[in-house]
Amino acid sequence: MRLTRGDLVLLGTLVLICLGLRFAMGAGLDRSRAEVAVVVDGRTHGAFPLHEDRVLTLSGRLGEAVVEIAGGRVRIASSECADHRWHAGWLAERGTLVCVPNRVLVEVRAGTETEPDAITR
Repeated sequence: MRLTRGDLVLLGTLVLICLGLRFAMGAGLDRSRAEVAVVVDGRTHGAFPLHEDRVLTLSGRLGEAVVEIAGGRVRIASSECADHRWHAGWLAERGTLVCVPNRVLVEVRAGTETEPDAITR
């Protein structure tokens, strides 16, 4: 199957739109006010500035979980999960990391919000 000139124009346009949306979604985060909200087993553990490096050791449902905040990014460094599905890497924009078996939720949000949007049990 050969791509026509119209196919290439359409594909290029879609790629540009996707890149523009990705940039626009992350552009609104004020890094000086951004924070990391940590919820363990449905209870808010705390909210920590994204720009301050720290390591949090938490007690989840299955055992210990370690959350690392460094260089304006956050990650779940380790958790007592059998399948390790939380290995999503570092998060620097608005978004959420979750270790469902250990019931640990880590969310990057703007500093004006007070609670995560939702918690699934």
